[in-house]
Amino acid sequence: MFENIEWSGNQVHVNGILFDLETHLQGEPGSAEFRLFRTRGIIGDYADFFFRNPDAVPQRMMEIGIFQGGSMVFWNEVLHPDRFTGVDLFHPPDVSALERYLATNGLCERVHARWEVNQGTPSNYERSSDWTTSRHSTS
Repeated sequence: MFENIEWSGNQVHVNGILFDLETHLQGEPGSAEFRLFRTRGIIGDYADFFFRNPDAVPQRMMEIGIFQGGSMVFWNEVLHPDRFTGVDLFHPPDVSALERYLATNGLCERVHARWEVNQGTPSNYERSSDWTTSRHSTS
């Protein structure tokens, strides 16, 4: 899973896709196509967990707080879930990199990003949990 990760300073390559590692929103993005709000240490912790628990690989995933979708690309490349839905309260102005990634890789049927979803509202959460098992348009 994590064997296709290559580190370069504050960047990480996963299967040839470049991510800027950030710990908080810092203005303009760096040179990578995607931003990943994780540290190298946290990614190492994930790698250790999945190494120790090889049967824990998820078939369906839901991520809360996706910003521009960089973490969705990361997890899709590392874990390859059958279905993956990410939600966020805000809709960032530019999600073209995520949309391009999904279209180029034929993932639009199984990987979905949902913005303007308030995770604190129970009805939204109940509805969003259905998104990991059913088909919805990307918006």
